[in-house]
Amino acid sequence: FHERGIGGHPDGAPPPIAVVTASAAIEPGARLLTDTQVPPLIITTATAPADRKQRLADAGAEVIEAGDIVVTPSGLLRVLAERGLLRVLTEGGPHLFGELLEADVVDELCLTTAPLLVGGAARRISLSAHEFRIRMTRAHVLLDDDGTMLTRWARR
Repeated sequence: FHERGIGGHPDGAPPPIAVVTASAAIEPGARLLTDTQVPPLIITTATAPADRKQRLADAGAEVIEAGDIVVTPSGLLRVLAERGLLRVLTEGGPHLFGELLEADVVDELCLTTAPLLVGGAARRISLSAHEFRIRMTRAHVLLDDDGTMLTRWARR
């Protein structure tokens, strides 16, 4: 997650990166913690092992509990809003993305299509317990010389 997209904070500091992990299973030596100007936010649960949370805090992260057993979209957005982080950019994570879509809190989608055919067992970009449809409209399309298409879709 990034607050204010590319622009960052008004004071010029880059936006914090927030990682959602119910188990707090992140290595304290990960680049996320060692190669940053702003301490990352680790959004986790009360039931995540206390020793893992402490190691992440000792490595410089701000560890935030946003749920007892799971981090829900409302819990996630609440703890970010408490820190003044009102615009959120998410990357990756089809389960979390599906939960955010199902909670009706996604306004835009940036989707890159590469000129590759790939096989495997991967599913959709979002996974959720229920089927739903959200109408989107094309906001931008950029086409690279290699055929890569960068698109931005907005809610209608």
